[in-house]
Amino acid sequence: MTELRRLETEHKKDPNPTTLTKLTAARNLLKTLTQADTAKVLMWLKQKYYEKGNKADTMLARRLKKRTEAKRITSIRTNNGTLTDCPASIGKIFQDYYTDLYNHDHRSQDTRPTLSARIETFLKDATPKRPKRY
Repeated sequence: MTELRRLETEHKKDPNPTTLTKLTAARNLLKTLTQADTAKVLMWLKQKYYEKGNKADTMLARRLKKRTEAKRITSIRTNNGTLTDCPASIGKIFQDYYTDLYNHDHRSQDTRPTLSARIETFLKDATPKRPKRY
């Protein structure tokens, strides 16, 4: 790498065909070495997937762990706007939210119109009225 960097700076200072040839040769050598390393790693990766493909092993566990960590809720905003990161509080907030969302208890003192009443009102207002005939 240092040789390549030195050749690049030398070619920038004095662009002549000999330094360009040396620079191209150094880049080709680096490319060949990188491709060889990549091919070797790819071969081992294929072998690893072949051996562990049908088994629930550590490889699968690591991939699943990354997925669950990415989907974990670490903090949430409360109703009053503050941010909380306590797992118990987060669970309580979700519990309250979904309880309120799906609360269909007919005995509740909820003053909001029920869904069926709202649908009936909408249908009454949306359907055209027939004029009365005398």
